[in-house]
Amino acid sequence: MDEKFISDLKQSPAIPMGDAAYWRAKCEELVAENERLNTENENISEKFHQITNWCKAYPLQVFPEPDMKKAHELLKVGGITIDSVSAYAMRHVLVGIQKIIDGE
Repeated sequence: MDEKFISDLKQSPAIPMGDAAYWRAKCEELVAENERLNTENENISEKFHQITNWCKAYPLQVFPEPDMKKAHELLKVGGITIDSVSAYAMRHVLVGIQKIIDGE
């Protein structure tokens, strides 16, 4: 609830209980706020669902864990470090999550 509404309630003599216009307007404000929050919740839930689906995109049955020591040795021969590949992969994931959050 907004601070003015709480303040108004505390000073109830300033708002006659029979002031229908005030209470109608206050109800309309609360309904609008409820609709806004419901929409925001739906948007957040959809983004959560997208991220959750992405988490399931690389199952171990399809993409088994690599032999990291062997991968390190093979990459080193090519002048690439396993750390740079790992950092690239993490940046890719985080950029993807950021795009979902931003609605892109």
